[in-house]
Amino acid sequence: MLRIISGITLGLALLLVIGQGLFAASKEKPGATPPIDFNREIRSILSDNCFKCHGPDDKERKARLRFDVKEDALKPAKSGDYAIVPGDLAKSKLVERVTSKDPDEIMPPPKSGKKLTPAQIDLLKRWIGQGAPWQEHWAFVKPERPSLPKVKETRWPRNDIDYFVLARLEKEELKPSPEADKTTLVRRATLDLTGLPPTPQEVDAFLADKDPQAYDKLVDRLLNAPQYGEHMAVIGSTPPGMRTPMAITSMRSGACGNGATGSSMRSTATCRSTNSPSNKWPATFCRRRPPIRGSGPVMSAAT
Repeated sequence: MLRIISGITLGLALLLVIGQGLFAASKEKPGATPPIDFNREIRSILSDNCFKCHGPDDKERKARLRFDVKEDALKPAKSGDYAIVPGDLAKSKLVERVTSKDPDEIMPPPKSGKKLTPAQIDLLKRWIGQGAPWQEHWAFVKPERPSLPKVKETRWPRNDIDYFVLARLEKEELKPSPEADKTTLVRRATLDLTGLPPTPQEVDAFLADKDPQAYDKLVDRLLNAPQYGEHMAVIGSTPPGMRTPMAITSMRSGACGNGATGSSMRSTATCRSTNSPSNKWPATFCRRRPPIRGSGPVMSAAT
């Protein structure tokens, strides 16, 4: 029996992006200082707090110092001092200026309205102490498939993504949740991908399917169904403040404010909803489908 991870596409993308970092963390020795990742931890500090006066804008740049280009960041400033001396905190003026208590010396200057947090200052100091390793902007770095991290529960993963999920769980001393039964799986998948509960016939068909790939086939069928596109369109067109599972399911299943429903997906009638700013939604968003037997009303939340 397989598991479902809500938000399949987004989840996969995020896991692939952070996978390399998780694997690197899994190899660290106990007590060792983890290496600073420039793109993830340092670039944002510099861009948010320093680029206004030390960035790519020639007209705004001060002291002939810029931090958006490695070669220029390591050059001496107008004063002749070096802002960043890799591996040497004492000679790095950047450390002196961000830790200064003098309002005329501290960076960023108070008039900018910006102030580094102690955690950000610590990151900058550790980064310089580790040799100030620089990285090209992630958008220009060729993606590389990370190696799979080592895990203790080697029987749990079923695919490469599972290894990264389990590695993080084990790092936090957590265990995976137990697998859901097939009835729960078909309900979760159908609600997640179409915004509607499965029909009793769809549940029975999934329970009767003994194929090891039954869940894969279910997901493929749902992704190819018109209701999937309709559900994504509803989410995309729903005002941000209304994007709750209950509100979206209400629109999709026809639980309108006055109980009215559209007769079909192509009906031009409208139903009324107290959730809608205009108090009206096209009947396209108001279709009812039978609930699973014993599951309660259509609008009951299923997890």
